[in-house]
Formats: sequence, C-alpha cells, structure tokens
Amino acid sequence: MAVKKKQRNKESDLLADLSDYIVEILSSEIKFSEDEANQIARALLDKMCHTWGGQNIYFPKGMLSI
Repeated sequence: MAVKKKQRNKESDLLADLSDYIVEILSSEIKFSEDEANQIARALLDKMCHTWGGQNIYFPKGMLSI
C-alpha cells in the first residue's frame, strides 16, 4: 500500500509522493491492480534510492523527451 500522508515525515515526502504518483498511473492508466502497482512502485523507488541516494537531483519542468 502507498505510504499514507499521516505516516510521512519531512525526509520521506518526496519518495512517498513519487510512490503515490506511480501507483496512481499504473492503476488508472495501465490497469494494474493496486497490489501490483504498489509492488512496482516499491521496486522502482528502491532502485532509485540505491542508484541516486544521497545526491541532489533536479527534475526540469515540461514533458519528458526520451
């Protein structure tokens, strides 16, 4: 299950928001079950934390162009 706002602390707000957004997109747009979406969100965030943990990351505004 996504981290609920009342369980969040200042340090985890970004990760909790990202988790919520990932779950929302996977559930509503791609039609994964909520459990599947939560598992994927957790795996993505674990990978991001392992790869970029401790770094300052900048997200530019606008559409992602890959």
